[in-house]
Amino acid sequence: MKRDAILDDITQNRFNLFLPDQDVLNALYGHLTLQIPDELYNYDVRYNVLYYARNKGEWDLDWVIKHTVFLHFCGRDKPWRKDYHGRYTALYKHVQHCCRKVD
Repeated sequence: MKRDAILDDITQNRFNLFLPDQDVLNALYGHLTLQIPDELYNYDVRYNVLYYARNKGEWDLDWVIKHTVFLHFCGRDKPWRKDYHGRYTALYKHVQHCCRKVD
């Protein structure tokens, strides 16, 4: 697809692009993408209770640590904010501490 065609498509759909960067990439390359399990590569911490219930408690914090590549802190609550007291506070602080030791 040529640059001008992409820009024209963006202009025509500008009011429908909720997440513009992702929406454009999906429109251009969605047919080439491979669906992968989100619980492994994009674990959305907002849905922790749903993941836990869906798997009868198997996906507890130990499971997440062992199997998940990326924890996705979508939405308002972020572990790097001082007022965050969510399930992943200690894990985030531990990883942050380990990263500082590498520097």
